[in-house]
Amino acid sequence: MRRVLFSVLGVGLGHATRVHAILNELRGVKYKILASGEAYKYFRLKGFTPIKLGGIEFPEKEFAFDLFSTLLKNLDYPIKMTTNYRKIVSVLEEFRPDVIFCDSEPSTFLVAEAKGYPLYSLTNLITLFDEAKRVSLTKEMERQLFVIKRLMEHVIRNSEKVFVPTFIKAKSYLRRITYVNPIVRKERGQVKERDFYLVMLGGSPFAYHVLGKIIELASSYESRRFVISTNWLLRGISKRRNMVLYPFLPLSYMKHARAVITLGGYSTLSEAVSFKKPVLSVPIKGHVEQFLNAHMIERLGFGLMCRRVEKLEKYVEKFFEKEEEFRENLEKANVRGNGAEQIARSLQGL
Repeated sequence: MRRVLFSVLGVGLGHATRVHAILNELRGVKYKILASGEAYKYFRLKGFTPIKLGGIEFPEKEFAFDLFSTLLKNLDYPIKMTTNYRKIVSVLEEFRPDVIFCDSEPSTFLVAEAKGYPLYSLTNLITLFDEAKRVSLTKEMERQLFVIKRLMEHVIRNSEKVFVPTFIKAKSYLRRITYVNPIVRKERGQVKERDFYLVMLGGSPFAYHVLGKIIELASSYESRRFVISTNWLLRGISKRRNMVLYPFLPLSYMKHARAVITLGGYSTLSEAVSFKKPVLSVPIKGHVEQFLNAHMIERLGFGLMCRRVEKLEKYVEKFFEKEEEFRENLEKANVRGNGAEQIARSLQGL
């Protein structure tokens, strides 16, 4: 039986949910999971037994990303990486996988390179570079993109395969890069709501700062129904006149929603596009990946991007006006969400 060691970055929930989707498609493969931060919590919640790694943390001051502040927040990360390195080596010696499958977890890249283990990588960041050519970036975003480019060069150079999920047509010019369709979870769950707009706040600490604004805006549209997934910002279910707030929701709610309001995380956007749901994306201010993800959604005619939270009311109104147009564009694009199956087949064929 083939053995795969999965390693998952715990910044937000997107990395965890897409690896979970791949695990659900695997047959005849034995695996272990390494995970940090929110990914570790997620896999525990879903009944797995992940091995905990130290992870990257973000400052939680406001709904904005700053590279320098993030570096200051993680001055102790080299110590965490040393601990992670030893833990990963120990797991490798015990489990002896045929391949390491890494979704953006830095310590695992270092171990795979140092120990000469076959490495498969999963990243959507490669899709950013073409999109960046279509839009003007701030100096801060340009610095972030420069760092991402250097990281991606390292990932590509040291991986046997790099899987890149995307909802746009892309041609690979390197044999080791494999573009796949969006990775979408197959979750079942009872949906208690009808004819609603789904607000998904993702898994990052930045979500806290936009929740209040969303609640305030939703309450002003009494004729519309809103279902808000708060990512455990609330402990229990909270009901208001025209909205209900849940700690966490299964993906089945997205299938039944009219449209989706979310941040700029790639996994949630990919799932929305695959289910043909118009998207209003509110990327974290100054976060180049989320900004370019949201820009891509708007450019393709799948929804709108709201660049500033304080302008959200204006964009919500415009989004409602153009909702059907976005839906028609999504129907024409007909993006398939079978990326998890494509990757699972590759792993099963090791």
